[in-house]
Amino acid sequence: MSKGRFTKGFDAPAGPRRLKRLGQVFLTSGAAISRIVGSLGLQGGEVVLEIGGGDGRLSERIAPLARRLLVVELDERFVELLRRKFESAENVTVISGDILDESTIEAVRALEPQARMVVYGSLPYYITSPILRWVAGRHGDFSRAHLLVQREVAQRAAASAGGKDYGLLTVMLQRRAEVELGPVIKRGAFRPVPKVDSQLLKLTPRAGVDAAVEERFERFAAALFAKRRKKLRNSVKSYLGGGFPGGLEGACAKAGISLDARPEALSPDLLFSLFRVVEKCKAGPA
Repeated sequence: MSKGRFTKGFDAPAGPRRLKRLGQVFLTSGAAISRIVGSLGLQGGEVVLEIGGGDGRLSERIAPLARRLLVVELDERFVELLRRKFESAENVTVISGDILDESTIEAVRALEPQARMVVYGSLPYYITSPILRWVAGRHGDFSRAHLLVQREVAQRAAASAGGKDYGLLTVMLQRRAEVELGPVIKRGAFRPVPKVDSQLLKLTPRAGVDAAVEERFERFAAALFAKRRKKLRNSVKSYLGGGFPGGLEGACAKAGISLDARPEALSPDLLFSLFRVVEKCKAGPA
């Protein structure tokens, strides 16, 4: 199948001026772009969903490597630029919308109802966490996601229990997805130059995740990490409104959980085990 003609890359930001409220920065380094594209591991048969196509310089490198490229862009000015840029590319579709709006993913799904897509996106810092959580929770839609995020966020996402970067974001993501770190992209690769470096983060959504249960668990974990310096014993009491269900001490000991530990000492799976114990004890005898 012919994939049309792709315009050559360019050395400086082109197209509409950036909107600060959308956190727009543009990756202009050809070397950095090559590293990112190589990290995607595309074999030619994938459907790729790109979150935020911007001026299209990543898109034009991805398109020849994919069976189909679906580009979602919020800024209507860049939607028009991208549609002109790829008007002769048969395997590229540009979609106007906010990726966090359900109507947008419905439009994407209508184009590729059967595919489990590969996701790529360079995420604006102000909306990184909601998109990470959203991507990690959509096992049925995505086979994996490669997301360029602030380096500090990537380190938090991949942190181990007990480390300084370990926290609520770590727990939320690692419960829903396998998390791997990719290459660091220095701040000088972008225009305008941001204040921090970025890093590619790979998320592979886990199968069998019960979204409703995970949302309850995340509220529980959020309550514990809001008082992360307190021992679990005190945090659980606060979460339960000051009470302490009978049998909770013994059930935690049986599960290998010390209530004298602090939240950051427990792995995501151990925190989930604690959540299950608390829920069961709170409900009382069956």
